[in-house]
Amino acid sequence: MGALECHRILGDRPRPFNPWKSVGDAIPSVVATGVAVVVAALIALGLGLLLRSTTGILVTLGAVLLAIPICAHFLPSPPGEHVASFMPSNLPPQLTGTNDAYVLSSIGAVLTMSSYFALSR
Repeated sequence: MGALECHRILGDRPRPFNPWKSVGDAIPSVVATGVAVVVAALIALGLGLLLRSTTGILVTLGAVLLAIPICAHFLPSPPGEHVASFMPSNLPPQLTGTNDAYVLSSIGAVLTMSSYFALSR
């Protein structure tokens, strides 16, 4: 009964898009995203030590991780791509070299991620 209801709701839609052919192909993206999450946590820790205010940390971290990357996409093409390339949320695809939308190479993304790590201490 449940399978018939699911088929009625979904119909004959194609399978969801899977960007990787096997599980092994996804490992670099998963590792790069994990590194980006650790760096974001270290940025939050560094801001916490610097600002000593929960509200200030949340607002600043929200601006760095959410607001600035969104606003960077609305800038004109050359400067917008450069600003968006250096945002922590856009670094994981550049670390693996799987996304050509941004301007940093894999080594540039590693250096940027390292500088975020060094500045958060």
